[in-house]
Amino acid sequence: MSELLARVDLSALVPTYKSKLEEEFANHVGLILLEDACQCEVALMLYEPCTWHLAGGKYTPDFCAFLQDGRVAFVEIKGGRGASPSLRSKAARAQKGYRDTRSKLRAAAETYPMFLWFEVRMGGGDCDIERIGP
Repeated sequence: MSELLARVDLSALVPTYKSKLEEEFANHVGLILLEDACQCEVALMLYEPCTWHLAGGKYTPDFCAFLQDGRVAFVEIKGGRGASPSLRSKAARAQKGYRDTRSKLRAAAETYPMFLWFEVRMGGGDCDIERIGP
């Protein structure tokens, strides 16, 4: 009987994040923050799994979470210098593409109300989560 040796590159299974905040959300705070907001355990979380074609253009949420109770939540990660006092802080609004992404997130929430939509603001050691839509 002969032996078979196979090499597998598993790096394709680990996503390459576009920002440090997305990586931090995926590796550390994301599950805890999302489970707390949804009051349900996350079964699976995927990074940029789909793109929505909306009236205002294309929108790709940062994360999609499948919850244990069957609901699906989409999460958009945004940075801000210290997310503390308000989700709508001046520093957060100044982020490149913030208004465009925020309007697409709202449009997606209105178009697909059967899903949960969240915006997470991270920065300065703080994390805030806001549910978008109904």
